[in-house]
Amino acid sequence: MAATHATDEESPAVSAHRTSPERTVFTEDGNADGWISTDHTVVLVE
Repeated sequence: MAATHATDEESPAVSAHRTSPERTVFTEDGNADGWISTDHTVVLVE
């Protein structure tokens, strides 16, 4: 899958869910089988 730049009108393809103060889980829209969990996330500045 190629990376694309979303416009302000498009929904993000990936959502972040905070499951606890120390953990964030990322899910992809339409992909119930795949997810990524991390103990360390950073804020990206565009």
